[in-house]
Amino acid sequence: MNQAATERLLTVRDLRVEFPTADGTVRAVDNVSLDLGYGERLGIVGESGSGKSVLSRTIMGLTRSRTARVTGEVILDGRSVLDLSERSRRSMWGRDVAMVFQDPLSSLHPIMPIGEQIAEAVRRDASVTRREAGARAVQLLETVGVPLAAQRAKARAHELSGGMRQRVAIAMAIACRPKLIIADEPTTALDVTVQARILDLFDELCREFRIGLVMISHDLGVVGRHTDRIAVMYAGRIAERGPVAHVFARPAMRYTSALMAAIPRHDGARRTLPRPIRGLPPNLADPPAGCRFSPRCAHAGDACHEAAPALVEVEGEPGHEYACWHPGSDVTPPGGAGQGQGPAPAHPTSSEVLR
Repeated sequence: MNQAATERLLTVRDLRVEFPTADGTVRAVDNVSLDLGYGERLGIVGESGSGKSVLSRTIMGLTRSRTARVTGEVILDGRSVLDLSERSRRSMWGRDVAMVFQDPLSSLHPIMPIGEQIAEAVRRDASVTRREAGARAVQLLETVGVPLAAQRAKARAHELSGGMRQRVAIAMAIACRPKLIIADEPTTALDVTVQARILDLFDELCREFRIGLVMISHDLGVVGRHTDRIAVMYAGRIAERGPVAHVFARPAMRYTSALMAAIPRHDGARRTLPRPIRGLPPNLADPPAGCRFSPRCAHAGDACHEAAPALVEVEGEPGHEYACWHPGSDVTPPGGAGQGQGPAPAHPTSSEVLR
C-alpha cells in the first residue's frame, strides 16, 4: 500500500444502485463496499456490464436519474455524498472529486480553446481573477507534459491528438487540486507510449499531492503496475479484492483466475494463447441464483447454484478477500472444509502481469 495512504478518504458501504426497466429491475451495483486512503490508488476491473462505471458515477454523485434507486453510504472526506443536495454535489465536483473520462473529445468543449476551459475550472475559486486563471491554465498544461503550453492553450480540442486531449482532461481534473480522481478507462484509445506517460503522471500526482485515485480498466497489466489495491467486479458485485501483489500472485475467486487466463503469455520463446471466458455475463434484470459466475464456471458445484458466497479473507493475507465456494487449489474454501476443487485455470504469474 502507498505509504501516503494513512487516512481514509473514501468509504463506500453496502452500496446498491437499481434501475427499473421494462424487463425488470436491474441492480447494477449490489452491496459493494470499498475504502480508499489519501494518496492511495485503487484499480477496479471486470468485464463490460459488471457495474464499474455505475459505481464510479455514483461515487461522483452523478447517478441522479429520477427512477434510479440508490441505497447505502458513500462518504468522501467525511461528507455523505448521497445526502447532499444537487447544489452541494455540484460544488463538490472539481474541488473534492474529479473524473477523467475515457473519451476526452466528447467531454471537452468543441469550440472553446482548451486554455479557457481549464481556466473556467480554475475560476471555481472566486478569489482567482481571469488573468490569474489563464496563467494557471498554462501552468497546468505544463504540469501534465503538454509541450509549448502557451500556444497549445489557444487550440481547440479537435486540433489536438488523443494523447494531448487526455492530458488536457487531466489538467482540468487537477485544476482545483481535488482529493480524489476517478479515471474511467483513461488510456484505452491511446498508443502504448502515450499510455505509459499518462499513467506515470497519475502516479506522480498521487505521490506529490496525496490525491486518491480510482482507476477503472479492462487492462490487468495497467492496474497491476499503477495501483496499490484491486477490486474485481462481476455482475454488480465484488468478486475479489485486496493488495495487487496478493491478488495476482494467488487469485482465489475463479472469475479472477479466468480473467488472468485470458491474458496472452509471452515468456521468452514460449507463447501461450489467451483462454477466453466461455459464455456471457448474466442479465442483471434476472440474475442466476447463487454465485453469479456459476453458469460460466467449470468448477461450479451444487452450492454455487444455490447460495451466493460471502467475501471471506484468504488465510495469512490480511485484506485479501474473495467470494467463491470452490477457490483455487491452494486456498481453503469458506468454512475450512477441504481444499478448492481442482486447479485454477492457467494464468500469467504475478511478475508477468506486473511487468
